[in-house]
Amino acid sequence: AYADQDGNARAIDPASPQAAATAKPAASPAPSKVRQFTGKLTGDGMLTLKSGDDQLGRWAFAVIPDKPPQIRFVGEPKRAANGAFELNYQIDDDYGAATAKAVFALADPQAPGAHPLYGPPDMPLT
Repeated sequence: AYADQDGNARAIDPASPQAAATAKPAASPAPSKVRQFTGKLTGDGMLTLKSGDDQLGRWAFAVIPDKPPQIRFVGEPKRAANGAFELNYQIDDDYGAATAKAVFALADPQAPGAHPLYGPPDMPLT
């Protein structure tokens, strides 16, 4: 069961036996005693694991919401010594950024009838 900070408790039932069976090795002849529990924690609270009236364990959880990632220039974009485009940036994220990319657009509207030879560059950031 999971009890939030206000004392509201909710039971978390084990997954179906079929879900537990998929976690069991194929060579094991004995039935699995593995139980899998799944639930979403939306706030701080206490998780209690019981078997009948016996308490097997208790764990306190502090739920910390994910903040949006932040990216910023570290200096102005410039031309490198070899003529390549140099872009210095810093990406910050509380749980680590998964992906980032630079998006290029014209600063001024494109002239009527203009046909660029190439589209904007595709630039993933690491």
